[in-house]
Amino acid sequence: MAIADLLVGATAMPINGAVDLLILHELSVEHVCTLDAVNLGLKFCFFFSSLYHFTAVAWERYEAIRKWMDYKTVVTNSRLKTMAIIAWLAALITVIPPAVVKRIDVDFKFIEIWLIIVFAGGILAFLAIVYFYVLVYLGVRQRRVDR
Repeated sequence: MAIADLLVGATAMPINGAVDLLILHELSVEHVCTLDAVNLGLKFCFFFSSLYHFTAVAWERYEAIRKWMDYKTVVTNSRLKTMAIIAWLAALITVIPPAVVKRIDVDFKFIEIWLIIVFAGGILAFLAIVYFYVLVYLGVRQRRVDR
């Protein structure tokens, strides 16, 4: 997740500044649009990577609080590495197909349907985060009441 944030600061923000400068200097619209499209793809990739990492962190916190007896057997280094890889691959999968389809001039309907699916997945990830943290809150609250 920290890598996604670092990449936003190192790539997406400077590209965004470059696009703004190109617009101010009234350079070729084609160059500005291409650079802006790349920047938008990077932002989406990093956003979804962070979202999926947040979902993994929420699950890990849920396991630590609610299932603390089994924590060491369920949450392992290899499982966390696998989840990080899956988060990055899922983020790439959300960005690459629309870019490829747009490049080969396929019907825009496909991109619209793909974006609906991607954002539905993002909403599900957000709801999973809320679900895990509500359960964590209830678990912590239950422990305080039991004491």
